[in-house]
Amino acid sequence: MNEIITIIIITAGAAAIASIAALLYWYAFRFEPVNFVLSRVRINLKEADRWGAGKNGQVQKMLTILHLSDFHLRRDRIGTKLIQFIESLKTLKPDFIFITGDLIEKDEYLPLLQDMLSGFDAAAGKFAVLGVHDYYNKSPREFLKNMVKRKKEYKRQNDISGLINRLTQTGIKVLRNESVFINFSNSFVIQIAGIEDSIIRKADIKTAFLPDKSIADNYRTNDINNKENQVDKEADQIKKYAVSEAMKLSGKKMHVLNNSGRIVICLTHTPDRELLCLLSLEGADIVLCGHTHGGQVRLPAIGALLSGCNIKTKYAAGLFYFKKFILYVSRGLGEGRYSPFMFYCQPEATLIDVYYQTPITGSCTNQY
Repeated sequence: MNEIITIIIITAGAAAIASIAALLYWYAFRFEPVNFVLSRVRINLKEADRWGAGKNGQVQKMLTILHLSDFHLRRDRIGTKLIQFIESLKTLKPDFIFITGDLIEKDEYLPLLQDMLSGFDAAAGKFAVLGVHDYYNKSPREFLKNMVKRKKEYKRQNDISGLINRLTQTGIKVLRNESVFINFSNSFVIQIAGIEDSIIRKADIKTAFLPDKSIADNYRTNDINNKENQVDKEADQIKKYAVSEAMKLSGKKMHVLNNSGRIVICLTHTPDRELLCLLSLEGADIVLCGHTHGGQVRLPAIGALLSGCNIKTKYAAGLFYFKKFILYVSRGLGEGRYSPFMFYCQPEATLIDVYYQTPITGSCTNQY
């Protein structure tokens, strides 16, 4: 009799474990990766108070940004659901569309990507930067080795020129360590700086912030033999402007513009800590990126277990007001083909509403 009871208990326990495992598998591999959401966040900006009045001006919406990241587009069930979700976003009419890398993993998906991104409308422009998966088609072995020690390059290179051509045909300008300047209103210029992926050592911040593309090209040619010196100089800058200072939260939900009459928006794929420090030195106001997939696996009350780069896990997803800049890290819309799961980490596109607090008008009287 006791043996029968023991067998029943063991069988029931095994069935319960199998049921829980099946539920977790369904949730992580089948449900959450296609549980797409359009998140909405608000960013608050204002000019520095020149007169010391300490008064608040009128707050008004300045612009709207649709931020997309990390498609990892492929021809499978997840890819089909992603295309359907992206199609639903085309009714939006933002001022800007910004895409922050890892769009595909194989060249064969270029036509699929072009079809998916065709038809978007953005009044002031559509811009993109590239990520590591856009540059390289990782092998399973490289993927596994990368989990132990992060690589800077991989054997199988993708057709970057083909990818850029496809994006250009859809009206998306790819920024490769360069800036564009847009006269957004009578009183504001928006600088959009696109910085290549730092995780594969393609970021060139100094070139990205040069005011003219022709100057940037000349800069690259003249400086090609001095890359090591440039890296050393940037390392010195990091030491002088401590990372701990750059990454301190402001405690406020309002960012004071670093340049009067100009908003500097930086697009990059990986939110690397040292890169963010250097962007802050260049006067970045807003930094948009992806790469982390929000940690991909998150736990209630704990958050992300990994960030996938040199940044604290608490910054693996979301909006953060640091003392000198604002950071938004997207959870992205896809996941790598070798890790096609998400847990408690809903894939997202993000609509960002940027509000501006007008300065108090007045005059400054000099006393002699």
